[in-house]
Amino acid sequence: MGIFKYMLKKGPGSPGATARVMTENYYKLFFDGEHSKDNAIGLLEFRNDAYEVQGIGLSFDKIIILSENFYSKIPLLVFCMSCFENTLKQNQLNLFIENRKLIFDIIVEEYNKLCPSKEQYNRDDMDEVKLLNVINFMLER
Repeated sequence: MGIFKYMLKKGPGSPGATARVMTENYYKLFFDGEHSKDNAIGLLEFRNDAYEVQGIGLSFDKIIILSENFYSKIPLLVFCMSCFENTLKQNQLNLFIENRKLIFDIIVEEYNKLCPSKEQYNRDDMDEVKLLNVINFMLER
């Protein structure tokens, strides 16, 4: 593993770190045996609270849209929050867009390590175009 991938996976505030924290929070605090929109809203609001204090959090409307579309796809929710967190500066945005598939693969890998075996996510569901569409949605402020 190269240093770049290592930093995306293990670095502080990295997509890999975000995946580990959000996956643990989801399964410890919100998951009740079934995926639901309410569970997804809880996870996103829980993560978003720190940004709300700073006045830069996601709108509740965006949280609702994300939960309606991705409530059973936790790695995509993590990707969305990681996108939000890592695109506040232009250089980070460019890096995120250019490496979106690698970032998503890292998120899925970290998620699959921590989730129950029956909840494993198949990363083949998302190609680079779909990930770019998700990023574009997240950039709509």
